Amino acid sequence: MTPTKKANNSSENSLHEIEEIISKLEQSLPPVPSASFQFLTDWTKISKYPDLKYCYLKQFPPEKFPVVFKYSMEAEIFPEILHTLSTSFLDNGDDVFDYLKYLTAVG
Repeated sequence: MTPTKKANNSSENSLHEIEEIISKLEQSLPPVPSASFQFLTDWTKISKYPDLKYCYLKQFPPEKFPVVFKYSMEAEIFPEILHTLSTSFLDNGDDVFDYLKYLTAVG
């Protein structure tokens, strides 16, 4: 690869990164939901953005899990929440105990 091609690829990558950042900033963080349907809708909207999923869960009081998800939680959501807890939360030094505790009370 020639230096010119490398520079073009680098510029394209930088432009792509900037577009991703702008796209993230355009997404607004949904408020804490009061129903499981709203959580699922919000989670789906932000699913491409791990940082937004982290912020969304961070604002969500863990004790609300059994209230919002009274009887069950969608199968695809549970592992995504666990993944966010095990990556973003732990990477940022956040305690996950209460989240895990109240997730076990769902259903």
